[in-house]
Amino acid sequence: MKKFIPVILLLLSHCFSLIAQDKRYQYPGVLSNSFVGISIGYINYPFSNSQLEPGYQAVSVKVPHSAVRIILFGHEFNQYLSAQITYMRPVDWVEYKNINGDETTHSVWMNVAGISAKAQTPQATQPGRDESGMARLKRIVPRVK
Repeated sequence: MKKFIPVILLLLSHCFSLIAQDKRYQYPGVLSNSFVGISIGYINYPFSNSQLEPGYQAVSVKVPHSAVRIILFGHEFNQYLSAQITYMRPVDWVEYKNINGDETTHSVWMNVAGISAKAQTPQATQPGRDESGMARLKRIVPRVK
């Protein structure tokens, strides 16, 4: 009987060690300092009748300013440098109403895709932050007959 005690203890210790294992998932190394995000903001774009072709006139132009920006993927390389890929669009599209009496609404679709780098410098009183990058602005305007 004393021969089986080490075997039984070994089996019991194996069972208890399985119960105590950490069940959290491990992320790949590239995702360890990565982030995503969403923010709301304000876009100040001056749409008016002056953007229409000569000879065209709208009765009114609705320019909503609220916008949403989504950080699709961001990565913090170290405590001083990070980069991100973003997509931004207005919550509602710009609308030209009743162009030359056609009694319809024409919307202008705009969105911005961007890639930027952000540098942070720790200072004693206030941290400094600078962000710069490139963006691609796309505007789709329907044709008026």
